[in-house]
Amino acid sequence: MGAYEAAPRRLTAPLGRSGSEAEEVKEAEAEAEEVKVEEAPRELEIEEEEVEEAGEVEKVGEAVETPKKTYAIGDHEVEEVVVEGEEVARLRCVRCGLEVPLTEADKLLSTPCGAPAERPKEAEERAEEKRAEICEYCGERQAIGRYPTAGVEVPLCVECLKRYEEFYLRSRPSFSRRDPMTGKITSIRGKHFLELLEPEKRPKIAWVNELTTWFIESKDGRWKCPACGKVFDRLADVIKHFTEEHPDKPGFEKEYVPEIGEVTRTWQGYFCECGLFETDLRALKIHYKTVHGGES
Repeated sequence: MGAYEAAPRRLTAPLGRSGSEAEEVKEAEAEAEEVKVEEAPRELEIEEEEVEEAGEVEKVGEAVETPKKTYAIGDHEVEEVVVEGEEVARLRCVRCGLEVPLTEADKLLSTPCGAPAERPKEAEERAEEKRAEICEYCGERQAIGRYPTAGVEVPLCVECLKRYEEFYLRSRPSFSRRDPMTGKITSIRGKHFLELLEPEKRPKIAWVNELTTWFIESKDGRWKCPACGKVFDRLADVIKHFTEEHPDKPGFEKEYVPEIGEVTRTWQGYFCECGLFETDLRALKIHYKTVHGGES
């Protein structure tokens, strides 16, 4: 064997010790090894127990979504609501929002449900759809509803809805007129006859070109549908109503009127060649004779 080959392992007594002492040392080492072998599995068991406990904690901490149960009490559909700090749970109607303590459930029997006669799921889906819509004009704020603009219904927020109303308050019909002497075509801006009143007596007047319709604010600040008389709190709502309920009304026509000639008319009345709107032919003829000298 070479000088650098390892010698076979063998137990030998340390220098300066007898053979019996070496045997005692050997026995002591063997006992120590047995102790280590016995303890090792115990340590492993402890680690396994800790892992199992940790797993149980994770399972307990997992959030499991379960649909809320609802119960029919009277004509209400209620769910149980636990309020922190209150000893008694509450019952809340998912349709009308009525809420009473659990101990006063009989109130649900004596109080009619104030929700519309529709299924809660459908109402919830519509409400969710409305909340999810973003204003199409600004693209930032949440829309409060869908309104017709330029003939197309779009979702609008509060701020953009105000600007939409302001636009129609400034808007007026325009007509093209050819000057018989020069042949030039000029644009004439229309005007409602109520705009001839003094400013302090003049109501708010809106013109919606795609509906060819005037909308007049009443003295109480509300807006009446010019077709059926239904009243609304804001201009945008009456325009929406008119668009949906009276689609047969919009449009311009030409009509020949004796003593005046051809005039433009809508379902509401007549426009003079100067752009003034009058609701009936008698008023138009008086205006034409007074202002234009009765020339045809």
